[in-house]
Amino acid sequence: MGLTYPGGIEALRSVDLSVAEGGFVSIVGPSGCGKSTFLKAVAGLMPITSGTLTVGHAAGGEPAVAFVFQSPTLLTWRTVAGNVALPTELGRTRRGRDIRKANELLSLVGLDEFAHRFPTELSGGMQMRVSLARALMTDPRVMLLDEPFGALDDLTRQRLNEDLHRIWLRDRWTGLFVTHNVSEAVYLSDRVVVMSRRPGRIVADVPIALPLPRTPDCRAEAAFGEYVREIGARLREET
Repeated sequence: MGLTYPGGIEALRSVDLSVAEGGFVSIVGPSGCGKSTFLKAVAGLMPITSGTLTVGHAAGGEPAVAFVFQSPTLLTWRTVAGNVALPTELGRTRRGRDIRKANELLSLVGLDEFAHRFPTELSGGMQMRVSLARALMTDPRVMLLDEPFGALDDLTRQRLNEDLHRIWLRDRWTGLFVTHNVSEAVYLSDRVVVMSRRPGRIVADVPIALPLPRTPDCRAEAAFGEYVREIGARLREET
């Protein structure tokens, strides 16, 4: 598939990527190479201009897709539980059920005690947990995450990586995760793809053969470090 903006700037060229159902693929590449544009195209937020793009099996129809953005994008005038329940409110009358589910998801991300607080009362990492819980509210089969932890400190980021990995193992949705952090990509993924400078193309596709589930200790293992070095070296060739 390819995508050229109306002004003539070619963002993506001949991107060829297939992701197995239930897989988790991270995308790394230089700034401005089209990583976020690719996710938006998968989400249907931007039309491609060449090639084809299929989300889900042709026979099974399009699956529910959720998008977690770089910033939490929470509504400051709604409670945490109200923000999480928001995706299911339109067209629904069973508000009590939605709130119960929202509270269950908040418990999953470790924020059940903050259900009645407001976003301004939470740290940045806690707000991203709320954003993740909100994305899970619709039981998505495809999860698109556009560098959601990039603005967080390293310790908070690692803990959120561990939470996200645990939730993926539990639910086994298909994940596409954009990041600039190679260690994060290796920890979370069964594959890491590297994109070129704009126009973005996939120039490397690295399977990550580390055992599941991943534990915090795996970051200190030699195999983990080797993957980080391999992908980092390939990424430096594109910058």
